[in-house]
Amino acid sequence: MCPGSNGSRPRKHQEHLRQGSSEKASDAAPEGRLWLRVTPRQRRIRVWAGLLMVVLLSLVYVGLTNPFFRGVGDARVRSLTRVAMAARREGRTPPAAAERARRAVVARLMVIGAYWAVCLGLSAVLVLLAVKDLRELQKSYWRAHLQAAEKETGRLLGRTQRGN
Repeated sequence: MCPGSNGSRPRKHQEHLRQGSSEKASDAAPEGRLWLRVTPRQRRIRVWAGLLMVVLLSLVYVGLTNPFFRGVGDARVRSLTRVAMAARREGRTPPAAAERARRAVVARLMVIGAYWAVCLGLSAVLVLLAVKDLRELQKSYWRAHLQAAEKETGRLLGRTQRGN
């Protein structure tokens, strides 16, 4: 407890509790329609999915527009790489400059491959979040459907009464 408080909850919190206990007019379901509110878990999933989508789109944009991801370098590097690869195929030791150029191209291709693998992994996580959101939506739908049926029939459905 805070010093100087009289032990009661702040007024705003009490008003929030009173509002939460009774249905507001805006939360009431329209007649003949099923009303689904977004649960905190759905909201959390959607926020994460939105953030992930922004990150993924920015990564793809950078990957498509950055010159690092296009081609394998200038003509001199390409010719040195070809010399190094030809020498290796013939079983000879390639010149030092050609071997450095080949290693640079291999390292660059590995970085590019890892970058796109991360993008692919993030898109797979985005799909998993979408599936999780769909499952939460199904739960909400069936919960609301069950509550509407209980209200219509006046008895509990899908749950057992304890103590009877």
